[in-house]
Amino acid sequence: MAMETSHIWLGVFESEEHLDAYFEEQYEEDGAPINRFAADQGEMYYDHDWVERGFCKSGDLHELIGGASYSSDYLKDVIAAATELGIQSANTFILADSNEFDDPKVVNTAEHRLWYIGKFKCHA
Repeated sequence: MAMETSHIWLGVFESEEHLDAYFEEQYEEDGAPINRFAADQGEMYYDHDWVERGFCKSGDLHELIGGASYSSDYLKDVIAAATELGIQSANTFILADSNEFDDPKVVNTAEHRLWYIGKFKCHA
């Protein structure tokens, strides 16, 4: 089954390795969130089969978003929304089925930045 609508974030990470570490899943007995992305979104768990991420060193939004699943359905709209938010460059793209996160959040730390761009139709 394909995603119908998805949450989309753009971000800036120091490197692809830092992005990978951010998404590294840890299953601990103390009930901690599965990874730092889940924690930053206020979730304990999400199904990683419904979340996609990409990294592009160049920072070019077309290149970053263009290779993602369903990108032809939302590329222009995401770039327009990013431009409206003043985002001209990013090296990280995150796409998540809208059913996985109830309250998507912007994240701004010393280590990385994620802008929540919005909810977009996929696979029209």
